[in-house]
Amino acid sequence: MQGGEDVHRLCDFLAALEHVLLNGAWETGIVAMATESSEGVFGLSSYRNAPMRLRALMWGVEDLAADLGIRSSHQGRELTSPFSVARTMCLLAAAQAGIDAIDAVSTNLSHNFEIGHEVALARRDGFAAKAAAHPSHIAAINEAFMPHAEEIQWARHVIEAFSKVGASGVARLGNAMIDRPHLRLAHRILCRAEGAD
Repeated sequence: MQGGEDVHRLCDFLAALEHVLLNGAWETGIVAMATESSEGVFGLSSYRNAPMRLRALMWGVEDLAADLGIRSSHQGRELTSPFSVARTMCLLAAAQAGIDAIDAVSTNLSHNFEIGHEVALARRDGFAAKAAAHPSHIAAINEAFMPHAEEIQWARHVIEAFSKVGASGVARLGNAMIDRPHLRLAHRILCRAEGAD
């Protein structure tokens, strides 16, 4: 996809098909592959007001590499600058649109350590998921993106702290001051862990 206009156009087609084939009883979600070209990268901000069907933005490597005329997106284990920029811009565009960001597939099928490394980086940087190129990657991806016990405990403590201060914008958690962004993060963690916040 090149931008939000493509999502709107796809939504119109999907609505018509769902009406005819499913009596309007189902709404198909969309995950947009948003960085397949330089035009797509520059169009990332246009997803801001996308329809509710848009569930996530995913950045991709291979199509962008072909568009740029580059054979390799990596130098060693690190992304080269054009791909690092596209990845970051996709992540920020998804946050701006209030939807999930999905990290690109790993094309390395021979080293489980490498997928573990990539998944850890994706989670660290704020991606909600990572696409899998091979079934052998699924277990590592699922394990990495599931909140850990200490994160869940922290989230519950944050929510409890805010429940004691009412409408106040700040609360105390141990020796730390926490504010509304911490509460928002706590709800996201519990939503991911339990399916509801």
